[in-house]
Amino acid sequence: MTAHVQSSAPALRFLAALLCVAVALACSGHSASAPALPPPPPPAAVTFSIDIQPTLLLPYCGSATSGCHGQSPLPQGFVRFDVSDTRNLRQCYDELKAYPLSLPGWEVVKPGDSAHSLLYDKLASGQENRQPVTGHPMPPNAQLDPRFVTLVRTWIDQGAPF
Repeated sequence: MTAHVQSSAPALRFLAALLCVAVALACSGHSASAPALPPPPPPAAVTFSIDIQPTLLLPYCGSATSGCHGQSPLPQGFVRFDVSDTRNLRQCYDELKAYPLSLPGWEVVKPGDSAHSLLYDKLASGQENRQPVTGHPMPPNAQLDPRFVTLVRTWIDQGAPF
């Protein structure tokens, strides 16, 4: 009986080693039968109508009491951020995206490119103590929470959806 146990020991060691290799392959993802993990979900979509205009642009920039971009009459060269009985949220969005600039390669909002979007540049300049590409950092009368600046960058880089 001792001879039988001794002769099966190498076979058991071989099976144990084989099992260890199979477990290692399965854990490392190299096994053909292991299911692939799904890709991480994309970041939540940021939209103008829900996240940007009502939580940032209107309260900090576009209301008649707290900002410059909702005053009547609006100073020349200012983009309007307010909504009224005669001006809806979609008009505000369309005007913001179509506002003409005389800076080659720049737009007020350049979908997919926050680095060349004047809105992001002005807001980020206020956080980073640097001069924006034109004019002054915004808003001049309030210190924005850095999360707002990140939200605007994310929105623009996601294509600036309505």
